[in-house]
Amino acid sequence: MCEYKALFRPLKVGNIVLRNRIVAAPITKYGLLPSMADELETIAAKARGGAGMVIVGSVAVEDQESLIYHEASSLNGSRKGIYNEEISLIHQYGAKAEVQLLHCGMFADMRHREGNPIGPYTFVRDEIPFQGYEGVENNQIMDGRTVIGMDEAKMKQVCDQYANMAIEAKRMGFDAVMLHFAHGWLPAQFLSPFFNKRTDEYGGSFENRIRFPQMIVNEVRKA
Repeated sequence: MCEYKALFRPLKVGNIVLRNRIVAAPITKYGLLPSMADELETIAAKARGGAGMVIVGSVAVEDQESLIYHEASSLNGSRKGIYNEEISLIHQYGAKAEVQLLHCGMFADMRHREGNPIGPYTFVRDEIPFQGYEGVENNQIMDGRTVIGMDEAKMKQVCDQYANMAIEAKRMGFDAVMLHFAHGWLPAQFLSPFFNKRTDEYGGSFENRIRFPQMIVNEVRKA
Protein backbone atom coordinates (compact mmCIF):
# COMPACT_ATOMS: atom_id res chain seq x y z
CA MET A 1 0.00 0.00 0.00
CA CYS A 2 1.31 3.44 -0.92
CA GLU A 3 1.56 5.61 2.19
CA TYR A 4 1.42 8.81 0.12
CA LYS A 5 -1.79 8.27 -1.83
CA ALA A 6 -1.64 11.55 -3.76
CA LEU A 7 2.01 11.26 -4.80
CA PHE A 8 1.33 9.79 -8.23
CA ARG A 9 -1.84 11.74 -8.98
CA PRO A 10 -1.78 14.60 -11.51
CA LEU A 11 -1.50 18.13 -10.12
CA LYS A 12 -2.55 21.39 -11.77
CA VAL A 13 -0.09 24.21 -11.12
CA GLY A 14 -1.07 27.51 -12.70
CA ASN A 15 -1.95 26.66 -16.28
CA ILE A 16 0.02 23.41 -16.53
CA VAL A 17 -0.76 19.89 -15.34
CA LEU A 18 1.99 17.72 -13.85
CA ARG A 19 1.61 13.97 -14.25
CA ASN A 20 2.42 13.49 -10.55
CA ARG A 21 3.66 15.37 -7.47
CA ILE A 22 7.34 14.45 -7.90
CA VAL A 23 9.79 17.27 -8.69
CA ALA A 24 13.39 16.53 -9.68
CA ALA A 25 15.52 19.10 -7.89
CA PRO A 26 17.93 21.43 -9.76
CA ILE A 27 21.09 19.59 -8.76
CA THR A 28 23.97 20.69 -11.01
CA LYS A 29 27.56 19.50 -11.46
CA TYR A 30 28.81 22.88 -12.80
CA GLY A 31 30.77 21.42 -15.71
CA LEU A 32 32.41 18.60 -13.73
CA LEU A 33 30.79 15.71 -15.63
CA PRO A 34 33.04 13.75 -18.04
CA SER A 35 31.18 14.75 -21.21
CA MET A 36 28.19 16.66 -22.54
CA ALA A 37 26.43 13.34 -23.12
CA ASP A 38 26.74 12.60 -19.39
CA GLU A 39 25.30 16.00 -18.55
CA LEU A 40 22.31 15.49 -20.84
CA GLU A 41 21.77 12.02 -19.44
CA THR A 42 21.51 13.35 -15.87
CA ILE A 43 18.54 15.46 -17.02
CA ALA A 44 17.00 12.75 -19.22
CA ALA A 45 17.23 10.16 -16.43
CA LYS A 46 15.14 12.32 -14.11
CA ALA A 47 12.33 12.61 -16.64
CA ARG A 48 12.62 9.00 -17.77
CA GLY A 49 12.50 7.93 -14.14
CA GLY A 50 9.01 9.38 -13.78
CA ALA A 51 9.31 12.85 -12.25
CA GLY A 52 6.44 15.19 -13.04
CA MET A 53 8.68 18.26 -13.18
CA VAL A 54 12.42 18.38 -13.94
CA ILE A 55 14.28 21.57 -13.00
CA VAL A 56 17.40 22.61 -14.93
CA GLY A 57 19.61 24.22 -12.31
CA SER A 58 21.73 27.34 -11.88
CA VAL A 59 21.12 29.16 -15.18
CA ALA A 60 22.55 32.69 -15.06
CA VAL A 61 20.38 35.68 -15.86
CA GLU A 62 23.24 37.19 -17.91
CA ASP A 63 26.75 36.18 -18.95
CA GLN A 64 29.19 38.53 -17.22
CA GLU A 65 28.60 39.06 -13.51
CA SER A 66 26.06 36.46 -12.38
CA LEU A 67 27.73 33.10 -13.10
CA ILE A 68 28.00 30.32 -10.56
CA TYR A 69 30.83 28.78 -12.59
CA HIS A 70 32.89 30.42 -15.31
CA GLU A 71 31.75 27.87 -17.93
CA ALA A 72 28.08 28.37 -17.10
CA SER A 73 25.84 30.69 -19.12
CA SER A 74 22.47 32.33 -19.45
CA LEU A 75 19.77 30.93 -21.74
CA ASN A 76 21.22 33.15 -24.49
CA GLY A 77 24.84 32.26 -23.82
CA SER A 78 27.26 29.52 -24.78
CA ARG A 79 25.04 26.75 -23.38
CA LYS A 80 21.88 27.69 -25.26
CA GLY A 81 22.03 24.60 -27.47
CA ILE A 82 22.40 22.35 -24.43
CA TYR A 83 19.38 23.93 -22.76
CA ASN A 84 17.31 23.34 -25.90
CA GLU A 85 18.33 19.68 -25.88
CA GLU A 86 17.46 19.37 -22.20
CA ILE A 87 13.98 20.81 -22.79
CA SER A 88 13.46 18.34 -25.63
CA LEU A 89 14.59 15.37 -23.54
CA ILE A 90 12.40 16.32 -20.57
CA HIS A 91 9.32 16.67 -22.76
CA GLN A 92 10.16 13.50 -24.68
CA TYR A 93 9.76 11.49 -21.48
CA GLY A 94 6.50 13.16 -20.48
CA ALA A 95 7.69 15.58 -17.79
CA LYS A 96 7.44 19.36 -17.58
CA ALA A 97 10.60 21.45 -17.82
CA GLU A 98 11.48 24.22 -15.39
CA VAL A 99 14.56 26.44 -15.30
CA GLN A 100 16.19 27.86 -12.19
CA LEU A 101 17.27 31.48 -12.80
CA LEU A 102 20.32 32.60 -10.83
CA HIS A 103 22.44 35.64 -10.04
CA CYS A 104 25.40 34.93 -7.76
CA GLY A 105 26.04 38.57 -6.83
CA MET A 106 29.11 38.99 -4.63
CA PHE A 107 30.05 35.31 -5.11
CA ALA A 108 29.93 35.28 -8.93
CA ASP A 109 32.75 33.43 -10.68
CA MET A 110 34.45 36.21 -12.66
CA ARG A 111 37.28 34.20 -14.21
CA HIS A 112 37.93 35.13 -17.87
CA ARG A 113 35.63 38.15 -17.51
CA GLU A 114 36.25 41.85 -17.17
CA GLY A 115 34.65 44.09 -14.56
CA ASN A 116 33.58 43.47 -10.99
CA PRO A 117 30.98 41.44 -9.15
CA ILE A 118 28.01 43.24 -7.59
CA GLY A 119 26.30 42.96 -4.23
CA PRO A 120 24.46 44.85 -1.48
CA TYR A 121 27.56 46.83 -0.47
CA THR A 122 31.08 47.61 -1.64
CA PHE A 123 34.07 45.62 -0.33
CA VAL A 124 37.13 43.77 -1.58
CA ARG A 125 36.31 40.09 -1.63
CA ASP A 126 39.45 38.78 -0.03
CA GLU A 127 39.16 40.75 3.19
CA ILE A 128 36.37 38.71 4.80
CA PRO A 129 37.00 34.98 5.37
CA PHE A 130 33.59 33.62 4.32
CA GLN A 131 33.34 30.17 5.83
CA GLY A 132 33.29 27.45 3.19
CA TYR A 133 34.72 29.53 0.34
CA GLU A 134 38.39 29.59 1.30
CA GLY A 135 39.47 26.65 -0.86
CA VAL A 136 36.89 26.55 -3.63
CA GLU A 137 38.69 25.60 -6.87
CA ASN A 138 41.87 27.61 -6.47
CA ASN A 139 39.96 30.25 -4.52
CA GLN A 140 38.18 31.74 -7.55
CA ILE A 141 35.70 33.47 -5.23
CA MET A 142 38.19 35.32 -2.99
CA ASP A 143 40.13 36.80 -5.91
CA GLY A 144 40.76 40.34 -4.69
CA ARG A 145 38.15 41.94 -6.92
CA THR A 146 36.03 44.76 -5.56
CA VAL A 147 32.36 43.96 -5.12
CA ILE A 148 30.38 47.00 -6.25
CA GLY A 149 27.48 47.98 -4.02
CA MET A 150 24.36 48.27 -6.18
CA ASP A 151 22.54 51.54 -6.71
CA GLU A 152 18.90 51.68 -7.80
CA ALA A 153 19.81 51.85 -11.50
CA LYS A 154 21.77 48.59 -11.14
CA MET A 155 18.89 46.99 -9.22
CA LYS A 156 16.54 47.91 -12.07
CA GLN A 157 18.97 46.43 -14.58
CA VAL A 158 19.16 43.13 -12.65
CA CYS A 159 15.36 42.98 -12.33
CA ASP A 160 15.14 43.41 -16.10
CA GLN A 161 17.67 40.60 -16.58
CA TYR A 162 15.52 38.21 -14.54
CA ALA A 163 12.41 39.29 -16.46
CA ASN A 164 14.09 38.95 -19.86
CA MET A 165 15.35 35.46 -18.99
CA ALA A 166 11.86 34.45 -17.88
CA ILE A 167 10.51 35.59 -21.25
CA GLU A 168 13.28 33.72 -23.06
CA ALA A 169 12.59 30.59 -21.00
CA LYS A 170 8.96 30.62 -22.10
CA ARG A 171 9.93 31.25 -25.73
CA MET A 172 12.35 28.30 -25.67
CA GLY A 173 9.71 25.93 -24.32
CA PHE A 174 10.30 25.81 -20.57
CA ASP A 175 7.00 25.31 -18.74
CA ALA A 176 8.00 27.23 -15.60
CA VAL A 177 10.78 29.24 -13.97
CA MET A 178 12.21 29.07 -10.47
CA LEU A 179 13.84 32.17 -9.03
CA HIS A 180 16.87 31.06 -7.03
CA PHE A 181 16.71 33.18 -3.86
CA ALA A 182 18.54 30.72 -1.59
CA HIS A 183 22.08 29.54 -0.83
CA GLY A 184 23.65 32.96 -0.37
CA TRP A 185 23.18 34.24 -3.94
CA LEU A 186 22.27 37.83 -4.78
CA PRO A 187 18.64 38.00 -3.52
CA ALA A 188 19.66 36.14 -0.35
CA GLN A 189 22.55 38.58 0.11
CA PHE A 190 20.00 41.39 0.34
CA LEU A 191 17.73 39.35 2.63
CA SER A 192 20.53 38.46 5.06
CA PRO A 193 21.46 40.95 7.80
CA PHE A 194 24.93 39.33 7.77
CA PHE A 195 25.60 40.27 4.13
CA ASN A 196 23.35 43.31 3.77
CA LYS A 197 25.12 46.20 5.49
CA ARG A 198 23.16 48.96 3.73
CA THR A 199 21.79 51.91 5.66
CA ASP A 200 19.26 53.08 3.03
CA GLU A 201 15.75 51.79 2.28
CA TYR A 202 17.22 48.46 1.07
CA GLY A 203 18.93 47.58 4.36
CA GLY A 204 18.23 47.37 8.05
CA SER A 205 14.73 46.06 8.78
CA PHE A 206 13.34 42.93 7.16
CA GLU A 207 10.85 45.09 5.24
CA ASN A 208 13.77 46.98 3.73
CA ARG A 209 15.96 43.94 3.06
CA ILE A 210 13.18 42.18 1.16
CA ARG A 211 12.50 45.20 -1.06
CA PHE A 212 14.95 44.33 -3.85
CA PRO A 213 14.08 40.59 -3.98
CA GLN A 214 10.39 41.56 -4.16
CA MET A 215 11.21 43.89 -7.07
CA ILE A 216 12.63 40.91 -8.95
CA VAL A 217 9.49 38.84 -8.36
CA ASN A 218 7.25 41.70 -9.47
CA GLU A 219 9.17 42.30 -12.69
CA VAL A 220 9.14 38.61 -13.60
CA ARG A 221 5.41 38.38 -12.99
CA LYS A 222 4.80 41.44 -15.14
CA ALA A 223 6.97 40.04 -17.91
